[in-house]
Amino acid sequence: MSTTVENATDPAAGTSRVISPEQIRQTINGWFLARGLGESALKTYTPRASSAGSCVRSLVYHKLGVPESNPPEPELGLILNLGTKLHEEMTGWLHEMNLPVECHEFELEIPYANGIITGHLDWAIGQTTIVDLKSASRYSFDLMKETNAPLPGYRTQINLYLHGAKLKGLPYTHGLIVAYCKDPGVGQERLPWVSDPLPYDPELAERGIGMFGEVDRHADAVTLPDRPHHVVSDYPCRGCRWRDLCWKIGTELDTEKIADLDAMSEIAIRADRLNSEWKAMKDEADDLRGQLQAALIDAGVTHGHAGGLEAKLIQFDRDDINPNLLSASARAAATVMTHVTYVKIVPKKDRR
Repeated sequence: MSTTVENATDPAAGTSRVISPEQIRQTINGWFLARGLGESALKTYTPRASSAGSCVRSLVYHKLGVPESNPPEPELGLILNLGTKLHEEMTGWLHEMNLPVECHEFELEIPYANGIITGHLDWAIGQTTIVDLKSASRYSFDLMKETNAPLPGYRTQINLYLHGAKLKGLPYTHGLIVAYCKDPGVGQERLPWVSDPLPYDPELAERGIGMFGEVDRHADAVTLPDRPHHVVSDYPCRGCRWRDLCWKIGTELDTEKIADLDAMSEIAIRADRLNSEWKAMKDEADDLRGQLQAALIDAGVTHGHAGGLEAKLIQFDRDDINPNLLSASARAAATVMTHVTYVKIVPKKDRR
């Protein structure tokens, strides 16, 4: 079977430019790096429906033009680029399904107090439904599938689309989220998740519109709203472009001055009590599981019934790296520094 490549040079003719294998390698690597950086680069702030549900504090940083303390890696840009290709494929699939697509890559405008919120809906189908495709992380995909509900930001976004459609006199009353996992992993679910039909919710749309007004108010006053999330190591803070700046990671904090947090006394007391209860409950749960494990092993089985519950004994081998078998240089090369921030609650007289 022969393959014809248009405009290619015949190798036998000897007229092609000679390029070393290393030059080819560097060109390919450099192209992917540049493409990834370009796709992930931060654009100028504009109110967009796709930002619905985002952290207002991060949007204020964005609008004020504050430099990113945690710009994303080039890999993110390539993932976003793959999402764009998936959108292109989806258009063909919808036509293969014989679904009537009235609108494709359609721009909507939603006026609000300070200007216009723009929206770019993917597809509108059958005079009833706006369909939005999301390429989701493993965590987000699993969460939506397990709860059978879209992420709150996705729901707000599609409501803004429906709101904008109504303003334009379009007939669409419901939305659908089609989520595709962009990092399925070995043995994981690869089929997309499709939400139940999401009816237009005018109150939710208005809250989404109001969020952009809040961004404008803070940006105009050069102030920051309270952080909506409180665990820097968890989603969504861990993926924020301004994480270190927002949480002052890497900043010298005063170790001598004592802040007055009396207004948060109830929070401190409850956190201390819950932490103590959690430790006690974990120890008790570990002991009870140990008793069940011993009973199953003594019975020579892996499953047992206990009332309305089933106890399963799971055994497997796990590959671990023994650092003592590695050279000092190998251990150093594999060591990654991770910043850790936590609050230790102790009696007031003990400041250790």
